[in-house]
Amino acid sequence: MRRKEGSYLTAGTIWRFVFAAFMLTVFFVTRAVFVGNPQYADTYQDVTKAIAMILSGALSYISFTVAELLIFLILTVILLYLAISVYQMCVTHEVLPRLWRMLGNVLAFGSAVLMLFFVMFGTNYYCSPLAQRMELPSTEELGQEELILLTTHMRDQANTYADMVPRDLEGYCEFGGFSALAGLVPMGYQVLSEEYRFLDSTYAPVKGIATGQVVASFGITGFYFPFTGECLVVPERPDQSILFTMAHETAHRLAIAPEDEANFVAFLSCRANTDRRVTYSGYFMAYIYCINALYDVNADAAREIQSGVNNNLAIDIAQHNEAVRANDGFLSDVGNAVNDTYLKSLGQEQGTESYDRMVTLLLAEYKGELYA
Repeated sequence: MRRKEGSYLTAGTIWRFVFAAFMLTVFFVTRAVFVGNPQYADTYQDVTKAIAMILSGALSYISFTVAELLIFLILTVILLYLAISVYQMCVTHEVLPRLWRMLGNVLAFGSAVLMLFFVMFGTNYYCSPLAQRMELPSTEELGQEELILLTTHMRDQANTYADMVPRDLEGYCEFGGFSALAGLVPMGYQVLSEEYRFLDSTYAPVKGIATGQVVASFGITGFYFPFTGECLVVPERPDQSILFTMAHETAHRLAIAPEDEANFVAFLSCRANTDRRVTYSGYFMAYIYCINALYDVNADAAREIQSGVNNNLAIDIAQHNEAVRANDGFLSDVGNAVNDTYLKSLGQEQGTESYDRMVTLLLAEYKGELYA
């Protein structure tokens, strides 16, 4: 479409800006409504969960991860578009008009994706707190002493299950193939949903990320992709932690958006699971989070509790720490920064530190048992 003489904007470019402005206005107004009225988000949560179940159910019959294919195609199209646009700028020497068109396309596409994400999943960040919906007791009066008791309890449970799970000749956990492990996770949620109906659903299996090593280099162990309803996990993870990660991403698909709440629900589902491998993964990761939290406030107490770790649990902790350190570096820092920005933009003030706030929910869950 031709532009007027002396103008750098065509009618098409202007309409792209208008569309982007409209979508962004709708997004911010809708977001403000949900932020101020959590009950609306609670009601709409069933819609996002239904969308996720339909998508994940349909795509569960496809062995490969559709999310990865979609991301690859989008990135390919973007790179081709940029290359063609630069080429056309060089040939026609129309730099500013094409830059405006590119900006219009980017804003139109970005605003549409943002609104679609909000409709399909983003509203779940503004639901009523999980502690309120689960009627958990307040933890305001709990302190260091309770954290020490909780960490000791998690260590003892992890010690017990560490001696009950299958291991190879070198002492490392050997739980089975990825697909078999993914099939174990729904059992815990089925039990948990009997008490908490908002977790009741159909549970499509978690999928392994084909480009797992690349994703892991950014410090990512798994993610939920709402546009396809797929829960994706890096397969190259120690067995003792991968089941918890699977349960965590499944919690996201069940419309549990905040990271601390997804961690907590993942733990509850692992604890409720009748397979000891899954149960161990839950207690193992709960102990990791608790001992790290205790180190921050009382290193001496943490070291004393850590000294009570048995041989099998010590092997698993060392392997877990090694897997984490293996991906430390610049790309991991970039991935953490992006994730931190993403979470904060959605109202999670703690950013990536919100994962660790699972311990607060654990304290509430075990409040009545700490002095038993």
